[in-house]
Amino acid sequence: MRLPARDTRLLETWTCPLLWSHIRQTAGAQTLVAKVHPIWGRPIDKYACSFTIESVIPESTTKSALNLADVEILDKTRTTILAISKIGAEEDSRKIKCLAQDVTLEMLGSVNDIASSRDSFPVLTDPQLVRGCIKLMLTVASSKSKSASPFSYEYGYICFRILTISFGLCLAGEDVDAALKAASVALGDSNYHPLRALATVVASAVQSNVHMAPILSEKNVLDEGTLIIPPQEGLHLFNILWGDRKLFLEAILSTYVPALTGVLYMLWRLWRIGRQKSSDYDILLGVPLYEILRRYCLGVTRDQDRALSALITDSQCMADLWLHWSKILDAEDSKALLRGYIHRVKSPEIWHGGPSVLSLSAILEFVVRFAQPGTDEPYPQLFTETINFLWDEIDGDEQVEGDKIGNILYVFHCLVKLLDELPNGMISTKRTLVEGLAESDLACFIAWLIVLRRSAMEKSQLERDRNQYLFATIRAFFDRLRKKIPRDILMSSFNENLDDWMRYRDHLMCGGWDVWRGITESLEQDLKLHAIIDWPIECSYARCFHSSLMCGPRFICSGCGAAYCSSRCQTMDWVYAHGGTEHKKKCTEC
Repeated sequence: MRLPARDTRLLETWTCPLLWSHIRQTAGAQTLVAKVHPIWGRPIDKYACSFTIESVIPESTTKSALNLADVEILDKTRTTILAISKIGAEEDSRKIKCLAQDVTLEMLGSVNDIASSRDSFPVLTDPQLVRGCIKLMLTVASSKSKSASPFSYEYGYICFRILTISFGLCLAGEDVDAALKAASVALGDSNYHPLRALATVVASAVQSNVHMAPILSEKNVLDEGTLIIPPQEGLHLFNILWGDRKLFLEAILSTYVPALTGVLYMLWRLWRIGRQKSSDYDILLGVPLYEILRRYCLGVTRDQDRALSALITDSQCMADLWLHWSKILDAEDSKALLRGYIHRVKSPEIWHGGPSVLSLSAILEFVVRFAQPGTDEPYPQLFTETINFLWDEIDGDEQVEGDKIGNILYVFHCLVKLLDELPNGMISTKRTLVEGLAESDLACFIAWLIVLRRSAMEKSQLERDRNQYLFATIRAFFDRLRKKIPRDILMSSFNENLDDWMRYRDHLMCGGWDVWRGITESLEQDLKLHAIIDWPIECSYARCFHSSLMCGPRFICSGCGAAYCSSRCQTMDWVYAHGGTEHKKKCTEC
């Protein structure tokens, strides 16, 4: 995002000048480093595997593995927490830098470890600990190393994880104890996860606070005095996440950060407070907040999903400004966003709850906004997984109408935009993309969608208008596919799908047949379709009321090869065997 000069000056005076200077230098130039840093530890591509959702083990296992009953270990960890809190309370930058040198990666790791036990929650419930972790993250952000950023190394990431847990505990307050007891009773000690219970409480509080703010009173939302940490330090964290948003995305896609919506709720409040002072803060804070929320949406866990949706809905008024001001960092960030979308669609239902079709279009719109030439490597998987997802969404439906059809159409609108970004050449990528579409039964999906729309479009003029938009969008998608993909690739990829397509013929003759014929032309299958439909055949049903030779599709028995002019004749011959053909008997014997 490129801000006008007056806006950057305003932001620099309101936030941390040192950090803002560092962000301007590194926002577009962050790269993953391969070596372990002597102070900050492993780089992100090495540390991420240690902080997955699977690493959040039951409390009973945690106590056993870490020997938390050892008083000496607990005392050392509490001493570390006090040291970080002391940094949080310190205002002198020189003293902060000096104190930070005494907090090692190993010490941070011990604090992160005991956070898995509810016994540690009282000592972790400290706003000064949150402030201290932010200042420790700034020591990485303000480093002279151009490759260093808060999320690039394990040190900064663990600081962020600890401050998120601590902030969540401060936000939830007394509700934590009741939630912990309820979760312990419901799950038992063998499956009890204090951090997951905390995450649920925090998300519930965030969702409730955001929803109730405009209904009751915005006094608490807009009162700086009710913030858990001072606004200035909250803004420092805001700038850390925005300046390091590329690796922030990488971190949330590959690790689990408990109760993250609590911190995002604080950022949301800072934006709401700022915009009361000046509309400039819609650009300064609203636009970055909107993008941070959208990035988190790609890796959000199920327990935080509703709270995040509430934050995004409230900040949706920033969408137009974001479209105007947003700017991709680089091609690698664009690829990361596309892979993040694939991760969101494919993520396991056990923990990463998949999106609905109502939210998928917004997620896809976000990543497509940053698509650019040269980032087409993830395209084939993105197209295939999207069609598979849409198949699952309409599976079992008797009709598709309302917002659902509108969002499906917008998904195809986004896919058209991605096709526009496909450069000339790239034959291998294009072949893989089309083969994936063929395997996902794209054309059959369109045919089935048209069939499901038949009853819905008769309900109102609005539904009829949607149907026209459906046909127009489908035509645009396949026209673009035909222009971008070489003819021989289309012919060979969809060559084996015609037999399946013919089962929709009778349905589509009543509506959508022109669109369907257009699809076959775009996929270079129209000549074969004409041959199947128009070639005269003799129906095997003895009582067929047509002449012995007629044009139409072949309905062929897979058992004996008998051909029929319609599904009705095939069914009648099987059930009644008129004329002594004994079709059913012959197939049974075979």
